[in-house]
Amino acid sequence: MNLSSHQELLEKEYSLRRLRNPCYSLRAFSRDLNIGIASVSEVIQGKRKLSEDNLLKVAEKLSLSPLDVERLKGSETKAEEKEYLRLEEERFALISDWQHFAILNLAQTRGNRACPKWIAKRLCVSFIEARNAFNRLIALELISVTGKKMNRTTKPIITSFGIPSTALKKHHSQLIEKAKLSVFKDSLDKREIVSITMAIDPKKLPVAKRMISRFLKKLSNVLEVSPQKEVYNLNIQLFPLTQGE
Repeated sequence: MNLSSHQELLEKEYSLRRLRNPCYSLRAFSRDLNIGIASVSEVIQGKRKLSEDNLLKVAEKLSLSPLDVERLKGSETKAEEKEYLRLEEERFALISDWQHFAILNLAQTRGNRACPKWIAKRLCVSFIEARNAFNRLIALELISVTGKKMNRTTKPIITSFGIPSTALKKHHSQLIEKAKLSVFKDSLDKREIVSITMAIDPKKLPVAKRMISRFLKKLSNVLEVSPQKEVYNLNIQLFPLTQGE
């Protein structure tokens, strides 16, 4: 994001939300950030900075990376701390941006090419996005290059533990947006997007999560067989439409 000030951060985010919804108010913005409206107003006017607590709230709500947070804190960091932050930034980007997992799986397809231009075309992203993700995966030793071909050097990556929640939130939101686009872009023979609305006992959710996990493993065993030609994402969405009384 490369933001240099708290004012720039809130101004930019508020403007983006206003573009999507001209009726979006500053009161709604402060509510969504879980920060008092007076504080938000004064930060946008350049009269004050976010407190450390409020900055952490904003970082969580807006999925800021570790380096973005450190820049906004404006604190001096030692060389070893900077190296640690750089690695955290790489891990954050790896988990948060969907292109990385897509490229990891693209590396398992027949006839793949270790070429950002080819990757960009296959994933419908910009050359810069493809090049940055490709270089990051090589730097993290998750893929290698043999001749003109990519090779995946890792087993499947599980993101259950030790990953910043903001990164996972960003990752999931990106893929949900991709699924929304697929509804209108892809023909029925290339997708399957279904839903069911249920009245349930929330106490059974742990059972549902275990069943979904087992189903995902079984389905991946069926689908991930040679020849692998395309990269797909399965995004199961089980969430409440009602709020507790």
